[in-house]
Amino acid sequence: MKRLLCWILSLCLLLCLVPGAAAAERVTGTLERRAGYDLASVRCELADGSYFFASVEETAAGYAYAFDCPAGTCTVKPEYFSTTVWDGAVDISWYDASQTVFSIDTPAKLAGLAALVNGQVDAGTPDYRIKGDRELKTCLACQTKVEDNMYVATLPFFPLVKQVYDIEKIKPSVQIMMQLYPEIYACVGCNACTKSCTQNLNVMQYIAYAQRGEFDKCAEESFDCVMCGICSSRCPAGISHPQVAMLARRLNGKYLAPKTKHLEKRVQEIQDGAYTELIEALMEKPIEELKELYNNREIEK
Repeated sequence: MKRLLCWILSLCLLLCLVPGAAAAERVTGTLERRAGYDLASVRCELADGSYFFASVEETAAGYAYAFDCPAGTCTVKPEYFSTTVWDGAVDISWYDASQTVFSIDTPAKLAGLAALVNGQVDAGTPDYRIKGDRELKTCLACQTKVEDNMYVATLPFFPLVKQVYDIEKIKPSVQIMMQLYPEIYACVGCNACTKSCTQNLNVMQYIAYAQRGEFDKCAEESFDCVMCGICSSRCPAGISHPQVAMLARRLNGKYLAPKTKHLEKRVQEIQDGAYTELIEALMEKPIEELKELYNNREIEK
């Protein structure tokens, strides 16, 4: 009997040491209205860093929210967005698949329309998204769909190093690369250029070709380069990859690639003035006659 009582007492002591689950607390509140702003979301952050969004109802007094949370572990963070100037918020709360007429009256709603059209949101997406990703990403606007809460900063171009040279005076040798773009020999092989290329080119490979003076291979590998410079923005060695590739293609076209005889003949004819009178006559013709000549021109097959 004593042994049984000892076991029971030990079990009770162990149960006392086990932490009990904190009782959930009903958290409610009302957020104020702000002139020129609307409420995007109420973010509830927990002690472990996780978070969730609380349901919100607009009332005469403001924005009422309510949610269940363990006592003393939640931090309420409201997020507002501008109704006059777009600040990155995306609003799709206005969209109802059963309707055919909608009112788009804020920048966030317009951004929501763009997101819906581009298939970036669906029925399970929250009405609003607030930027939370701190990673800086680079892309081409002509290749990238708009995404929820995308903050866009345009960069007209990346400041590449562009050396000045006369293509008629330089020759396709390894020395010319060493002279004009010596930084290519400081490549550390990190492959960040290739990973960031918007054209999916093997950038590090064509730089290796340039290092070895294999300009024909460099020209072929870099042929689809659009000179955006994103590869250079990621390079720790400061290489101007697009300009290196441009030099290789020019050297290849000038000295290495097979000559096109009929093209050389036509260029020479233009330089000799064989078409000067014809060009001047065309410049004097009215637009309608030029359109007629163009639409009925002889096309070689």
